Amino acid sequence: MIILCTGIMRSGSTWSYNVALNIIRLSNEVIHCGYVASDKLLDSIEKTPDDAVGIFKCHDPNDTIIQKIKNGEYKNIIMIRHPLDCIASRQSFAAREPLLKSVAWIQKNVDSVYKMMGGVPSLVIRYEEMIVSPLTHIRLIAAYLGYELSEEIVRVIHINTNIEATKAFCSTIKEGKGVIKENDHLIDLVTALHHNHIGNCEVGKWVRELGDRGEILKSHLVNEIKFLGY
Repeated sequence: MIILCTGIMRSGSTWSYNVALNIIRLSNEVIHCGYVASDKLLDSIEKTPDDAVGIFKCHDPNDTIIQKIKNGEYKNIIMIRHPLDCIASRQSFAAREPLLKSVAWIQKNVDSVYKMMGGVPSLVIRYEEMIVSPLTHIRLIAAYLGYELSEEIVRVIHINTNIEATKAFCSTIKEGKGVIKENDHLIDLVTALHHNHIGNCEVGKWVRELGDRGEILKSHLVNEIKFLGY
């Protein structure tokens, strides 16, 4: 089985990836996973052993992968969030990135989500709903992947993947084995978490953090906002 964790940057796709990773680990199955650049994703998928479950995170899968998602060959968990919150979060996460570059990234991600619609349905999760009820969404992910979890296991996965646990883990990411450096970021190769991955996780943060720029961008992103149902 191949599991993809896709969606918009800063919408919780790394959370869904680590939830899936925990589900497979606790089911004692062989895992083939790790941090993979988008242009190398298909190669990594094809190298997944027949007896393993492949779990990969990607924001912009290519057309070949998208078709396999729509054909039902790959499981696909799509995380979405209000585009303006994604932009505000991206600005904090990549502090030196120009605002318009962050906007372009999010627009590209939304376009990928649009392309993945149709065919065999992916599991779509809204960040705003996941933040309020993470245990419910852990159960949804498990069911979508074909696993029935006990309430004890659901709670264990939540303990392993909640905001506090993730922040604590990110604080331990240092240069060394199992960690790569991209630009100013240190990235753990197994969890795909960056050393500064978690911000304040606030819903509606764009109003406060983008201010007047947010109102201007709101009119610029009207199609993306409407498509995602915000």
